[in-house]
Amino acid sequence: MKAYKYLIQNNIEFKAMDVLRTSKLKNNILPKYPAHQTEIINFVTLMKKSLMLSMGVIVLIIIIGLISHYL
Repeated sequence: MKAYKYLIQNNIEFKAMDVLRTSKLKNNILPKYPAHQTEIINFVTLMKKSLMLSMGVIVLIIIIGLISHYL
């Protein structure tokens, strides 16, 4: 949340889909805010990790549900 708060306080704006597209991030967002590149990259990295973790949890829940259903 610190990374998000930093971006909001410094009026750094970009779309949610820009987080997932590395090329768009490097070509459009980072040149627009050169002084805040490390914070933007940290935020994007945290968002990607969160998405991967949540997808893993969902898959795990589905697998557990399927196993318990067929046992």
